[in-house]
Amino acid sequence: MDFQNWMRDIKLYIGKHDADMLLQKFRDKNETSDGGFCYEYQTDSDGHLTRLFWADVRGRKNYDVFGDVVSFDATYRTNKYGMVFVPFIGVNNHWKSVTFASALLEHENETNFT
Repeated sequence: MDFQNWMRDIKLYIGKHDADMLLQKFRDKNETSDGGFCYEYQTDSDGHLTRLFWADVRGRKNYDVFGDVVSFDATYRTNKYGMVFVPFIGVNNHWKSVTFASALLEHENETNFT
């Protein structure tokens, strides 16, 4: 089987359920991490994902220790879904960047940032 056939089959399998599959993966991670992994999401009236926030165990621990200053810089619709990617970043005691959490937003407006 060549790569193009494989990609076609994957796209057919996933179809329009990519957000559902991601949320299921997050549910599974939440259950297996003893509450260390957290996520929140919101959908519109049609069931389309409009906001998604997540933080894994390491990110949450880093935030507890190094969360005095948090920086975030939203990308501008650079992914195929046209959503804004927002990483929440800090600096550890070795002056290295650490990721606390991430978010995907449908719109870059005040409502989505609060």
